[in-house]
Amino acid sequence: MLKSLLAGDDPALRRLYIGQLVVLTDAGAELRDPDRRDADEVCHFGDLRGRLADRATVPGGFDAQGGLGRDPRLVATLTGRAWAPAGDRPFGN
Repeated sequence: MLKSLLAGDDPALRRLYIGQLVVLTDAGAELRDPDRRDADEVCHFGDLRGRLADRATVPGGFDAQGGLGRDPRLVATLTGRAWAPAGDRPFGN
């Protein structure tokens, strides 16, 4: 859904890679994943910059150079469609 929102019908922007990543912000945090099914999509905050800069994580056929990520149309789309949540923010179980 995010990629469809960002790329729309633009063939060039369809080459933008949208992936998933869980960032553990506490240095002592750990992911309990005995089967290691999600281990490749988790990193600690201290490793985030290197992880995002690693072009090897971008599948073939997508823009691994990062040029599309700076396209002003993406910023305009996010700015025009994003909003702060209203009301109280729920925390807990």
